Amino acid sequence: MMGKLKSMPVSAPLYPEPPYHYKNAELVTLLFSTDRDKVADIVPPPLKVPRSPIVMAFVAWYPETTIGPYHEAATFIQSYLKTQTSEGGKRIEGFYCNSMFVDSDIALAAGREIWGYPKKLAEMSVQIEGNKAIGLLRRKDTDIMKITVDLQNPLQQIPDAETLTLKQILKPDGTGIEIQEFIRTSMKMEAIDIKAGQATIEFQKSEDDPLYHLSPKTVMQGLYGTINLVLPYGTVVWRATP
Repeated sequence: MMGKLKSMPVSAPLYPEPPYHYKNAELVTLLFSTDRDKVADIVPPPLKVPRSPIVMAFVAWYPETTIGPYHEAATFIQSYLKTQTSEGGKRIEGFYCNSMFVDSDIALAAGREIWGYPKKLAEMSVQIEGNKAIGLLRRKDTDIMKITVDLQNPLQQIPDAETLTLKQILKPDGTGIEIQEFIRTSMKMEAIDIKAGQATIEFQKSEDDPLYHLSPKTVMQGLYGTINLVLPYGTVVWRATP
């Protein structure tokens, strides 16, 4: 059901209001560390990254969601933001989304327009081959990311996700940026059936989608399984001064 706030086109809105609910979402996920200098030009200021930031990459299949079934893949970089409040300085931490890919126009438009997720259209798949789970991201005839996880140890729970996104809208007359703000979104996750194990990630070079710059220093953990999650509205934590 559409709420009071209507997306474009207003006569036939493309997507409903959040929160969005995802049931039995299937994910292949990998956590790894990288060097700060490799992401220095990827994470926009005033966001900062720790000395050895953690990168989270995943490929997912969402069979049951508020906005219909679709695939998604993304990479996130551990980041933080220092803001000033009436009580003094405040440090806001989360994972900055530097790339995200979907195969649904509804998911693409909603993600970009509401939260600023940098979504592009691409091809994705999640497959099981023997005791391995494989998540593949392909765009413009290039397999730009492949995650492989050995299915070994069951997990009982996974942490909620705090994401940071840059919502940026250009002025229609081409004279600059009309809106530039960072948004923090807290996603609630419930594990259904999760297994952890050794994992690898492979990037193929693509200048259109240069994920290969996120080469891992240390692979920390691979995960595969199904979860339920809720994606709510986000909160603006920083806005550029006009």
